[in-house]
Amino acid sequence: MEQFAGKTFLIVDDEELLREYFVEEFTDLGAKTLSAANSKDALELVRTEKVDVILSDIRMPGGDGVSLLKHVKEQNAEKPLVFLITGFSDIEPEEAVSLGAETVFKKPFDFNLIASKIADHLDE
Repeated sequence: MEQFAGKTFLIVDDEELLREYFVEEFTDLGAKTLSAANSKDALELVRTEKVDVILSDIRMPGGDGVSLLKHVKEQNAEKPLVFLITGFSDIEPEEAVSLGAETVFKKPFDFNLIASKIADHLDE
């Protein structure tokens, strides 16, 4: 997807295989990709790298996706765009959006839907 060229994505998930899957897929679509296993490591990357999009799991040891969302949005409400993924109803989508998330994707997810939604938000 052309929208991803020149964009930096940060994939945050404690499940290594899932993290690697997203990194590979978004890299194949032209994005520069970074990854972190938890929100603590992700925040370090956000401080040192220009990140356009964060795709983060919600439940993770070492800092969850909601706390990552709050910290990132405290620094800059506009950038990066934050998308959350959950297999549980940890947080209602409306609450996540009110905290600054673009949307919440439920597991099991459809990668093409995720990529399409992210592309739509980048076009805005």
